[in-house]
Amino acid sequence: MSGPSGPSAYGDPQAHQPASLDPEAQDFTTNCGEDDGSVLDATYITHSIPDVPSGSHVVGLCTVPRDQAGMDNLGYHITDFLAFKYLLHSDVEQVWFAHCDVVEIVNQQPNLYVHGKDRRMIIHAEGVSDDEGTSYQGTYSHATGLKVQTDRQKLMADFLIACSVKAHLSVESRTPLIVVVCGPTNLQQDIFFGETGSANHLKSETISHAIGDMVEAIMVTPALFSAGWQVNPSFTRSPVQVRADRGEFLAKQFGGVFTKFHVGHFVGPTCPFFNGNGMNAEEVKDKFSNPFLSDEQKQLLADLKVTLHNSLVGRLSVGYGDHSFNFEMEYDDWEKLINARHYLSLDDYRKKWEKLGKNTEHVYNGSFGFLGDAFGGNKSSQLSHLKHLVKESFASWPAYWELPASNGARAIFMKLLDEQSTDENFCHEIFSVLEHRASLAVLGDATLRYMGISRPNEDRCRDWNEKIDFRVVSVPYKEIIDKIPGVYVLPGVNPDKHRSIQQYWDHPVFYLALAVVRHRALVGESVYPIEIRISDFFEGVKSRQADLLLSIPEIEYYCVAWLNTIGMPVCRLFGSSATTDKSPSITNEGSTTVDESFPALDENPAIMDESPAVVDENSAAVDQLEAPAQAAAEVDENVLNNAQSRPPQQPSQMQKRLLDTMAQGQSVLGVSTTWRTEAEIEEYFAENEFARDVFAGLLKKSTSDKAMKNLITSYAKIYENEEEDTHEDLISMKEDLDHVTQRYLIHLGVRDGLQLAANHQQAAAPQLVATPQPATTPQATSHQDLSMIPPHLRWKFLRRG
Repeated sequence: MSGPSGPSAYGDPQAHQPASLDPEAQDFTTNCGEDDGSVLDATYITHSIPDVPSGSHVVGLCTVPRDQAGMDNLGYHITDFLAFKYLLHSDVEQVWFAHCDVVEIVNQQPNLYVHGKDRRMIIHAEGVSDDEGTSYQGTYSHATGLKVQTDRQKLMADFLIACSVKAHLSVESRTPLIVVVCGPTNLQQDIFFGETGSANHLKSETISHAIGDMVEAIMVTPALFSAGWQVNPSFTRSPVQVRADRGEFLAKQFGGVFTKFHVGHFVGPTCPFFNGNGMNAEEVKDKFSNPFLSDEQKQLLADLKVTLHNSLVGRLSVGYGDHSFNFEMEYDDWEKLINARHYLSLDDYRKKWEKLGKNTEHVYNGSFGFLGDAFGGNKSSQLSHLKHLVKESFASWPAYWELPASNGARAIFMKLLDEQSTDENFCHEIFSVLEHRASLAVLGDATLRYMGISRPNEDRCRDWNEKIDFRVVSVPYKEIIDKIPGVYVLPGVNPDKHRSIQQYWDHPVFYLALAVVRHRALVGESVYPIEIRISDFFEGVKSRQADLLLSIPEIEYYCVAWLNTIGMPVCRLFGSSATTDKSPSITNEGSTTVDESFPALDENPAIMDESPAVVDENSAAVDQLEAPAQAAAEVDENVLNNAQSRPPQQPSQMQKRLLDTMAQGQSVLGVSTTWRTEAEIEEYFAENEFARDVFAGLLKKSTSDKAMKNLITSYAKIYENEEEDTHEDLISMKEDLDHVTQRYLIHLGVRDGLQLAANHQQAAAPQLVATPQPATTPQATSHQDLSMIPPHLRWKFLRRG
């Protein structure tokens, strides 16, 4: 869809400019190439109501047919539908479509149709009067603006017509159009009417076309793999300016694609909370690879893995298994990701919500533990959702399902559809596989979109229906497939490489490879190969996901508990929450409190006290960490003074990539990148023509990014070769690269806060340190120690000043 061409509720965007949802939006440039860093898709998962201007036009839709309207089926969509209708009601005429008479159904069993953990009775909205200052005055009725249409095709047509009409009215009123859909959907926000299948399928592209790009449109649909709702604040316009950068949105939207990577990262020696200073490599290896774990250790390890998986498939949102509205500003995703609230506050919505009575007679029907209260909160309704996911998968990838190779997966999925097996581990495995495949479709679409590459046959990844000769795409296929891990096999599920749904599923890889081949045939090869751009793009998303995972209290809790139980030293990160005994959660009432299900951390004081990297939040060391990073004792005093006298600039994304590549490479070579004084660098340059030539190229603005990319590639090649063999010419080349890189970072003003001293080797990868390091002096421990910071986060703290 082209950029906005009409007025916006948030201001009049200029021609060819992103829609301005937030004038203070941050730019974010991925590693994939030169662009303006715009966010092309700001979709996110939330439990909060979007910021809706007074007088906004609303189109609501509930696609649940009467035969599936029970609370043991898809009835929870009806409670969502009526809850949104009540909360968004205003003086402006709204239209709400339902596939069955939802009011009559709720009236028949009012005690069953309750919403959220606080079990608010939706029927109690009837007759509620709003207070002064809210979006409307008067008495609310569920029947107001409600239109029931039992014919699927007519309902589909009525909905599209209403979207078009209300869009034109929204242009006139200069307010956004709000579209709320309750019923079976997918990650692309397509809608299924009644039954999940191609015959009852309305694509989001069709809805977007009906609305047009003259108006802001906020699209709300159910979250597919967690509790909550999926919100696209700019459904018909792209790009769009928002508060968060594109990296954060991509990290959320890619879901559990990289779960295998993150589990390996957090449960092994690379765990960000592990402090391996001075530990012998063999000792570290033995501790983390001990095959004889106790039951307690096994349980903690499983809990950590499942928590990581749940967090990722839940799109890094708060309240993975709690399908309740959130009214706390602390968890307001709109404020954090999109823009400041200008209209009704969450507290205003809370007041309206609390006017509804509660059903205190809670009947526990049992639910799948991995889903919590999501999707109706009982096994029957959750099975209905799992069946929808299976059918949605069958409706995707048409070319794949025609292949004989798909028969094995089809047979396993049919076991769930036929309810031949409803064992929790089996259902969890199916859920994980379907989430991985659905997220791969998002990855395929987002990758091509951000790369500026045309889609094969203009099809979305999930709709792609071509059979191609492998030889045509073999080169990019082999490059891309190494960057995308397979599905993660959860604890409790038997790993089986012969089981079809656990085998690597490469249909999206073919999609990307074909797009690359056709793009290259059309425009030729670029100076920076597309496959490398895609690889950098994926690495950027993985790094941002790891960053966001660190902010989740439950993950820190289980990481610390896991490290304690295997007797490994623990370090605390800045702003650490696990130093408290409990982890925060959202209660039934939506307020923040402690989660009593979390036991206190039984930390090992000896381990914690002996580790120089451990930080007490109340100690003076925390204040030291916020100051500019200090150089090691060996660093020239003049260089240290210069570093403290002028604040370093924030590195660009490519500079971060270069710094990260250097740090990672040191652990492979076992040779530290020593801090050089400027005099030493000048002397080296005077004697080395190659270094001078490379630096001269870096100073040319038109080739600076290209030169940095070449530096990164050169480092990577050296490290790869060094793992296999040692050659003096490689070490010599590394000396050139070290000096060139440091001089260039000095030129950019981003090296001054770095601690690239001999002890930097210690920070790269604890498991590779073969000999104990010298004891840290009190003076050194009072300054920032890089070993406390995960590799992917170091650049943030190295540049603080």
